[in-house]
Amino acid sequence: MKFPQKLFAQDTAAGRQLRLTGLSAATVLFAASAGIEGVLKNSALLAYVPGSIAAAVIASRSIPAPVFRSKPLQMGVDVEVLPSEGRGEGLFALRTIEKGSYIFDYLGETLSQEEIDEKYVGVRSDSSSTAYLLELNGPLGLKPTFVDAFDPTLSNAARFMNHGGDASNLYKFKQRYPTRRLSFFAKERIESGEELLWNYGASYWKNREEEIV
Repeated sequence: MKFPQKLFAQDTAAGRQLRLTGLSAATVLFAASAGIEGVLKNSALLAYVPGSIAAAVIASRSIPAPVFRSKPLQMGVDVEVLPSEGRGEGLFALRTIEKGSYIFDYLGETLSQEEIDEKYVGVRSDSSSTAYLLELNGPLGLKPTFVDAFDPTLSNAARFMNHGGDASNLYKFKQRYPTRRLSFFAKERIESGEELLWNYGASYWKNREEEIV
């Protein structure tokens, strides 16, 4: 996945996430190698200590990056909902948004697969009531969680953003650990009056017959 150039700076979310990924991979490989060596030599110290150190290092480096705690765009101040040609309604910029700027997270009710199945029992997967469901996969094959933005009292302005396909002007950045979240950043400079668009992804359209581009 490509990110805006600004996100690779030393103090940005993507930069930290990339460093965390590299550090995690290297640490896990070291711990696994040391653990195997410990088992072969029948040494409890070598078998268990490296793994514990690896877990501590990864946990300490997994603190969410400060950019995620920056102020998100506000409805009525930075963005507003307006009619969007061919899409019903959409989210539009009220001011210029610079390339690489943090937009906001996709917020809503957090649910498990079991809770989703119970909530939408008998409802088709391509129903409008499931149009606001976002699936977030966990690290190391853990079960996914879902963010349901159908209820406007539990969600934010992200629920109004339309699919833009290749014409999207936002990037999505997934954080899987320690908390799962989907954040949006400006892919390019967005002018006042321009609609904010992101790519929903192939999985969203899997069971939907009509795609709005």
